[in-house]
Amino acid sequence: MPRASVAVFPVKILGKIDSRIYGHFIEHLGRCIYGGIWNLEKNDFNERIIERITDLKPLIIRWPGGCFSDNYHWMDGVGPVEQRPVRENLPWSLLGPEFGPSETNRFGTDEFIKFCRRVGAEPYINVNVGSGTPEEAANWLEYCNGSIETELGSLRAKYGNRKPYKVKFWGIGNELYGTWETGHMSAEEYAQKFMEYHDAMKKVDSKIELVAVGADQRYPDWTKTVLEKAGKYIDYLSIHLYFTGVLPEEGGSEIKEDTKSYRRIIASSYKFQEILEWVRETIESVMGKNHGIKIAFDEWNLWWDFSQLLHANYCLRDGLWAASVLNKIIKMSNIVKMANIAQLINTLGVIQTNGDDVFNTAIYEVIKLYRENTQKNAISTEISSPKFLFEPLGILKDRREIPYIDGAATVSEDNKNLTVFLVNFHPKKDLPIEVEIPKLRSYEKLIIKEINGPSIHAKNDYQKNEITLSQREFHQLPEKIEYALPAHSISVMILTKT
Repeated sequence: MPRASVAVFPVKILGKIDSRIYGHFIEHLGRCIYGGIWNLEKNDFNERIIERITDLKPLIIRWPGGCFSDNYHWMDGVGPVEQRPVRENLPWSLLGPEFGPSETNRFGTDEFIKFCRRVGAEPYINVNVGSGTPEEAANWLEYCNGSIETELGSLRAKYGNRKPYKVKFWGIGNELYGTWETGHMSAEEYAQKFMEYHDAMKKVDSKIELVAVGADQRYPDWTKTVLEKAGKYIDYLSIHLYFTGVLPEEGGSEIKEDTKSYRRIIASSYKFQEILEWVRETIESVMGKNHGIKIAFDEWNLWWDFSQLLHANYCLRDGLWAASVLNKIIKMSNIVKMANIAQLINTLGVIQTNGDDVFNTAIYEVIKLYRENTQKNAISTEISSPKFLFEPLGILKDRREIPYIDGAATVSEDNKNLTVFLVNFHPKKDLPIEVEIPKLRSYEKLIIKEINGPSIHAKNDYQKNEITLSQREFHQLPEKIEYALPAHSISVMILTKT
């Protein structure tokens, strides 16, 4: 197999990276909240989960949904616990009690804010448009951000929280283009609703930033119409993407090495990039080049089986895919300013629990590696690599070749720290690679950190950890880095100078 090469261009800045691209999402679905974040026996936070989440250093967490948010009325979840009503968990109870157990409202607004503060994350609240009103949303905002002189700010103080929460990010509805969503409506109706919510909420707090519901090419007129009618009021446009295109006989972890489904999974990260590029082009075509609207990629993940809503142990294959998606987000950092993987715990979760037992999936380890080593500026790279072919399925409509090596690079604002993220998708072969970085010898140290396992199916569970993180350090650097990039690996090269 021919040698691959990566050229890094530190002076070609693609955009400033907002650390909120390493965000997360929690919803009242399955055991994400109750039995995950919330310990039902102790009626308090699950401390072992809090430790794992804190170690992940999440920047922003979205709540309460998702589809759940367009059925959620926030007043149900504040005040004395014993006085909070029990509600049906719509829409998830329609799938069965394990997906949507009765909503006790034990975990509400105050608990969410406390949770975010415990793990060091910024709160991002999604309001109810499907069955709610602008007034209800404005009241929720006043409860969170109002001074104690306001009616609802004083109610928050009565419940033990005198200081305003200062919640900055507010999502206006969820996937209302879809027939599955409570309150499903046309783009024209949504645009009108968005403006009504904008006006009502901005009267309460003019400093908040609002996230509007956007859609991809499957709903081609939605985003264009929403932008035409309400674009000047939008701060962020929300986009949700899941990859579901595996063959029926190759579900979940049973996907074999280098099969059609494995290649499709890997290739879908490139389709995600195309979709996000389409959204960017749509924004620019409607709003002009200097529009100021940012993309919130606030739901993304692999999802091909409803059982993953209850339990999802992502293996190394899925970690390779997640790393590739993160590479695409980094490269689009000039417009993608927030991203929230769905979800954090159990339900499609990067962390899995069973009572007090906890383990981190491969995707958790990948996000942690990227979160800890991303610098402020995304920079240009050129990658030459052997390729593989895949057949279309799901969102992948066309046959194409995909490089075995994927990557992205970032540099600090003072140019003293540079990181190169590299992924080798090949399920069996190490790939020799040359990495060219200008003035490489001016750097004093090179650290290579690598996530890997015995095969693409390697995974962690409650008994064992097959996903490993290794590290090597070099102090005498050549003019170019020549390296055998290990099979099915995710690596980061970290260069530093004083």
